[in-house]
Amino acid sequence: MTKIMIVVFNLIFALPMVQPGAASADTPGIGGGGDGGPNVIQGDRDACWSEPPDLNGFIGSAEQTLMYGLESEIANDFVVSGSVITRASWGWGWYDESVCGMHPATPGFNLRFYEAGDCLPGALFADLSITNYTEEFLRCRSEHGVNDMYKATTDIAVAVTPGQIYWCGVQVKDHSFPPQAGRLSTGEITGCESAFKSAYFGFPDWVPTIEV
Repeated sequence: MTKIMIVVFNLIFALPMVQPGAASADTPGIGGGGDGGPNVIQGDRDACWSEPPDLNGFIGSAEQTLMYGLESEIANDFVVSGSVITRASWGWGWYDESVCGMHPATPGFNLRFYEAGDCLPGALFADLSITNYTEEFLRCRSEHGVNDMYKATTDIAVAVTPGQIYWCGVQVKDHSFPPQAGRLSTGEITGCESAFKSAYFGFPDWVPTIEV
């Protein structure tokens, strides 16, 4: 049994798209936050794959807000040496809040695993509904809008082939708007650049996040 902690994705968004201070926006935005120097938390030494989040980084939309028809997802690639993934963790957060803590209860997550395409996610082979998890508060940040950041961890059992490349996507389940929910960035890219998909934002197919 191999333990893998998929802590977060390697995200690069075009920061000029961010509207600083745009808390409680009238319509959903593609992301929020992101300023200051790197503030990367310590990785998990027991994990087979770890990309720790940057608490000063960007939060990219990875969520369901079905009242607006919004679905978005961000995925990152990884490689493990074992045959079963038994645990996964990811950095995530709420953005465009009025004040820290002004968000609904966490509705859970959709955790998805994909085969590898050409440096993008390929075929979906595991789609997990995560409602049983532990959550750790990481930071509340008020620059460029108000953001609450967390880490979620869950036990799973996903069979993989050692040494192969896979992709993992995480999406916050359906929630009210505002605020919005998404995934935290890391300090550097490992392997391929993260992938983004959202028909709502004009990207119905997977694309590298730099194209967003």
